[in-house]
Amino acid sequence: MRSWVAVAVAAAVLASGCGTAGVAQGSIDRQNGQTTMLAPAAVTAQLAVYPAGSACASVRTAMPIAQVPAACAAQWRRFGVRVVPGQDLISRLPALAPVSVGPGVDTRDAARYAAALWRMDAFKAFALATRQIGIVDGLGPDSFFRRASQEVQAIVAGDQITQPTCHAFPTALRVVRLTPDFESFARRSGVALGVKVTFTGPCTGTATDAHGAVHQLYTFDGRQSVVYVGDIGSDAPLGNVLELTALGDCRQPVAKRTCAS
Repeated sequence: MRSWVAVAVAAAVLASGCGTAGVAQGSIDRQNGQTTMLAPAAVTAQLAVYPAGSACASVRTAMPIAQVPAACAAQWRRFGVRVVPGQDLISRLPALAPVSVGPGVDTRDAARYAAALWRMDAFKAFALATRQIGIVDGLGPDSFFRRASQEVQAIVAGDQITQPTCHAFPTALRVVRLTPDFESFARRSGVALGVKVTFTGPCTGTATDAHGAVHQLYTFDGRQSVVYVGDIGSDAPLGNVLELTALGDCRQPVAKRTCAS
């Protein structure tokens, strides 16, 4: 089971680019019985780690904070980092997963949410790999990841963790409108969107403490889906990341209708 699934309900209660998005050539509207797929370029156009002309735009690869431009260092210093991610961060990660669009979701919004989700995952992966947990505080309000991620909690406790790609990055994304029951659960209003992410197992992650004891953080086989809900940020240096406020396991009754859309 994914490390966040077990706390999805509690987390929701506690938390209470450029170009126009397009549709992949040959994709068909759901009215015709098939799923609309986004053209990858509609999303990847929004995945630049740092926008051109921004304070950190010249940081090509990860480097110590003392070696980046002063304005860039000032933006990152609030997260307590020692090493700043570079422009090559996302290019070093798995390729963007296929993105589909649920009924009633504008393709431009779908591209924005998919890009924000992928950027969030990229910065979280960097935070875990470099043990710079302060970064995740910019990926959700009220210390969301410190409460909802067993990986983050393990690192805070001083453990060493495994970080398998099967748990860090989904194999499919679907941007959906939240149904009223899940909208209420996630404390959203209006036309609220979420990103249904699907992970593919088998996948197991562990943590090893200072005494060498190993314990399992999560394990799952097959496909596991979760709906991520949040707001798209804009503050430098993280930019347009999805700032998580709630999660819902698609096996939970409150999330099933949203997941099925």
